Amino acid sequence: MEHTEGACKEMEWNSSSDPNSHVNALPTEDTTLDPSYLIALIRRLMPSEAQTALLTTEPTASKEAKSEEEEDDKVTAGCILWDITTIAAQAEFLGNNLLPQVALCNLQNSPSERLQEVMLGIMANLSVQPSGAAKLAEVEFRQEILSVFHDSQSPPVLTEVLRLFRMACSSTCTAAALAWARDLLQAVHLQRVGWIIANSLSSGIVERAADVISALATKQREMAVPELVYQAGLLTQLTDGLQTHTQAAASAHDNMEGEGESMAAVDGLLRALEVGTTVLTQATLVT
Repeated sequence: MEHTEGACKEMEWNSSSDPNSHVNALPTEDTTLDPSYLIALIRRLMPSEAQTALLTTEPTASKEAKSEEEEDDKVTAGCILWDITTIAAQAEFLGNNLLPQVALCNLQNSPSERLQEVMLGIMANLSVQPSGAAKLAEVEFRQEILSVFHDSQSPPVLTEVLRLFRMACSSTCTAAALAWARDLLQAVHLQRVGWIIANSLSSGIVERAADVISALATKQREMAVPELVYQAGLLTQLTDGLQTHTQAAASAHDNMEGEGESMAAVDGLLRALEVGTTVLTQATLVT
């Protein structure tokens, strides 16, 4: 099974039917959760019709305060769901009860980078399950997520988008994996991934981007498409990124700070280069 992540470990959550009561605990595979509690969390991600109507007649300052309060509540509920979707059975249940659609709605309508990050983190976890992967591979989901990928400059948002790409391309739902791979093999998207690898100083983002390249190259061998992943200078960008983060790892080692993160990026880049060498060699032999 693909690795899922819940990046909101500081949040509190509970397994009761009251979504507003919290306990200091994190879900595990053995945790029993009340379905009504999960549905209540999903509802907290939906816009309040009564509040929306009220906002239209209130002063601007009051509108902004209520909007911020509603957004904070969505982030809190979303963080709880982000953690819960690391559990396979719960992710399957939530994926079949409108969580993907509600997450997409927030992604489309909220300018909050934090809320976007949380929604994408949830989606990435849902994509591990075949049913979730199939839903997220639908055209409207792919288009919106790719739009965020190109428009966002937020490192946390891009980290979760790239994690979602890697999981989607590695999904056991073959149709979903192929749909995502065909999209991401387009030059415009590959160039964006390559640009991130060559220019980002964030080891976490670079590691994720390199993982996407590796997943695409692996999937490409299963697809009857002529496009190569390693095109448009991508090998050069991988090499440049490797040099940058190798130096960062050496510097971090000297300063005894952050070496692990830099080495993770180096390892990811080396894997991508290894797969790339294999793919290019096979392509040469075929031609």
